[in-house]
Amino acid sequence: MGPYCNYCNQRCFVHIPQFTPEHLLKKLKNCEIVATCSGGKKFEKEKLGVCYDDLRLASLEEENKALKHELKKVAILIHEMYDFDKDGDLKVKTRDLITERLNGARYFLQKFQIYI
Repeated sequence: MGPYCNYCNQRCFVHIPQFTPEHLLKKLKNCEIVATCSGGKKFEKEKLGVCYDDLRLASLEEENKALKHELKKVAILIHEMYDFDKDGDLKVKTRDLITERLNGARYFLQKFQIYI
């Protein structure tokens, strides 16, 4: 199940958050888990220069950037699906292309627990 923390005597450790930036991963060296209790976070901050709070905040910022990028792609796709050409005729892309793009966006957004 995992090790007990020396500071809280609980299993307060969690895995490194997904989307943690590379520069913070380097500070962690080979660590795969970090403490979430106040004593454990303080110790890691002193020893490694980074703690769970820092990792979570940075990973949320990276997640936010990635999500904004994907949502922008979805918005562009939707705009392109109902775009007009120079003659004023409605341009509609093939159903297969639309399905492929939306499925790609759906797969990515599900990582963030957003379902479309």
